[in-house]
Amino acid sequence: MRRTLVYIFVFSLAAWAQTPMTGGHGVNGPVQSLKELESSTVIHASGVIFDVNNGRWNTSQSYDPCVPDPTADPLLLLFSGMDAPTARGPQQIGRATASRSAFLSNPLTAWTEDASNPVLVTGSPGQPDSKYIRQSSCLYNPDDGDKLYEYYTCNNGSVDQLCLAWSTDQGRTWTKYGVVMSPSIDGCSDETWVSQGAVIRRSAGDWIMVYSWRNPHQGVILPGTRNVTSRDGKTWVGHGTCSNSLTAAPLYLEQHQIMMLDGKCVLLFETGNMTVPWTIGLASAATCEGPFTVSSRSPLLSPGANGWDSTFVATPWFMTVADESYLWYCATNESKANYNLAHWPLSLGRFVRRF
Repeated sequence: MRRTLVYIFVFSLAAWAQTPMTGGHGVNGPVQSLKELESSTVIHASGVIFDVNNGRWNTSQSYDPCVPDPTADPLLLLFSGMDAPTARGPQQIGRATASRSAFLSNPLTAWTEDASNPVLVTGSPGQPDSKYIRQSSCLYNPDDGDKLYEYYTCNNGSVDQLCLAWSTDQGRTWTKYGVVMSPSIDGCSDETWVSQGAVIRRSAGDWIMVYSWRNPHQGVILPGTRNVTSRDGKTWVGHGTCSNSLTAAPLYLEQHQIMMLDGKCVLLFETGNMTVPWTIGLASAATCEGPFTVSSRSPLLSPGANGWDSTFVATPWFMTVADESYLWYCATNESKANYNLAHWPLSLGRFVRRF
């Protein structure tokens, strides 16, 4: 009987993997703890939501997703896009929305891009974001009139830093605040670039940013994560520690989300390089300062067996809508020779519990 039950479960899980993700909310229940996250499987998206090769602002890549409030109606998504050509096209930030009823009916077809995309664009020459910008973290700030804060990686042609912009109309228009995190803030001599700042507000006056760093001059590419803290989300300070809270060296490590689940700080990240396929990892710590421990369930998501996401997967973002949990991710099925030259669409997988 036990063997029969195992066969039934394996068959059922395989059936889930082959079933398009349409409706069905409430079947699995939301992921509310690290244990539940580790006892779940991500079902690959059956198709893409934001495609590429479209001749538009995101014709090369759609990636770096962020949903600031999964309880809202409509749902709001901010994400990065890269124009042509691959690897060198302009990178800017767009928005999309989905009504909750449409999302619960079919999460893959519910989304509508803003006609004005990209809504957050590169700055003029001489500005810190004049070369490219990438979405890093977004959240509403109750201490500042519930403004929508957008932290983004900004580059002026010579260095990556973290910039901040905010919006009072759900991301349709933006006010740029400027650089909030640079290599000089934490005083680490081995850092020359900082990027991908994952930000949460833990309480009033208590913010933390977990970021990636590199030193291109020494050939050090994304060796790990570090952190800075803030009292208001605008002014950030280091703490004199220049050790990594997580490292995957010699793989490159970029992180894209931190969140609290049942008292644990959970980090979603991606690792890979020019020879090792990119996958999505999972780590946790007692606090977001770390150190983080990589989960035995990592990678949380690897490339699919076939289809649109069969070569690399990256840029994760976890969210729960109603009583289902989902994982945004970008992916490609193009050549493994150079991930920078691939086209990367963006879509949404769903968590299924492993009983």
